[in-house]
Amino acid sequence: MFLDFIEGFIIECALIITAAGLQNAFILRQGIKKEFVIAVAITCAICESILVTIGIGGMGALLTAKPTLTNIVTILGIIFLILFALKSLYTAFKSNEVLDINKADTTAKTFSSVILTAIAFCWLNPHVILDLTVMGAFSAQYYPHQWIFAIGVYVAAFTWFLFLGLLGKFLAKPLKNPRTWKGINIVIAILCLYMAFNFIHDYNKPHSHSHDINIFNHNHDHDHDHNH
Repeated sequence: MFLDFIEGFIIECALIITAAGLQNAFILRQGIKKEFVIAVAITCAICESILVTIGIGGMGALLTAKPTLTNIVTILGIIFLILFALKSLYTAFKSNEVLDINKADTTAKTFSSVILTAIAFCWLNPHVILDLTVMGAFSAQYYPHQWIFAIGVYVAAFTWFLFLGLLGKFLAKPLKNPRTWKGINIVIAILCLYMAFNFIHDYNKPHSHSHDINIFNHNHDHDHDHNH
């Protein structure tokens, strides 16, 4: 079960660090300005957790109703991780990506306006699709421990956003450096390939101790039932 938690943490870190660009920039900017930093970070983490919960809960209900979809979502999850890893490697070596803090500029000054802006950055960006679909698909691989996986995701979200906000002043300069993002993207690619390898491994060994779900070899069902 602890492995399920760790893998949820890793996947969320990989997605949230690179995919939620504008959201990260907004939190970093609030950290630099020292305006409602903790509240903004917690708001973003809660919004992220809500989206992930909906994704995991919805996918769980769908797979319970149609168990044959498990094969499909697992294969799609593996493909997504590999493509995301390749994209990160391409960005690392072919792009001068940086976190543009100026794009997240806002005239919001009051507490309520800043929080509403944070919610807008969380829920009105393409990252929402990842939370509602991809994370839900990944969680299916961890049944019946999908909510342990989800806790890892929640912890990653809170950790990253608080880290970004509280250290905004110190992180602003390095995160505007293309070399920093080159390193980040390489690490993200390695993490994604590691997770893809784990999924493929579980694809071939459905009854591992951490992931008790049969995916491929239907003969395992008969062996498993016979042993019980």
